[in-house]
Amino acid sequence: MIRISIFSILLLVGLSAEAQKYIADSSYVRFYSSAPVEDIAADNVEGQSAMNWETGEMVFVMPIRGFQFEEELMQEHFNENYMETEKYPKATLTGKILNWDQSYGAKKFKGEFSIHGVQQKVEIDGTLTQSKKGFNLDSKFFITLEDYKIKIPSALFYNIAEKVEVTVHFEYAAK
Repeated sequence: MIRISIFSILLLVGLSAEAQKYIADSSYVRFYSSAPVEDIAADNVEGQSAMNWETGEMVFVMPIRGFQFEEELMQEHFNENYMETEKYPKATLTGKILNWDQSYGAKKFKGEFSIHGVQQKVEIDGTLTQSKKGFNLDSKFFITLEDYKIKIPSALFYNIAEKVEVTVHFEYAAK
């Protein structure tokens, strides 16, 4: 199954046989909601990503059910009531690093983020750093729940923030 997913990622990115390919062999995504009544956080290590080093094109696929909460009931509500993971099982981000020059440092990614059945154009800042196996990608950005038609009941308005912070860390190795 994982090989099929990686193959799908490579096809989405359009990696040619000539291009230097990088696959994320380790991932970490965290979302954090800070609201007046409580803070909510969940972590996910099931994300997959691939990059074409020649063009700066990248793709990310994140299974929504992979997010783990401290409280089981919170995780159940997240999957069933808010994210509707039976209907929308994954989030995807596809696009390209702007002004790609095969260097490390601060970068801006432009593409399309799809979550909860809604696709939005995004620009996300991140940092590429060299590693022993290849490189790492780190980023922190915010998503507005309303932009992705994620509805929060009015009774929980003070429990869940309208904007959620997303932190990502992917470790890539050449393939």
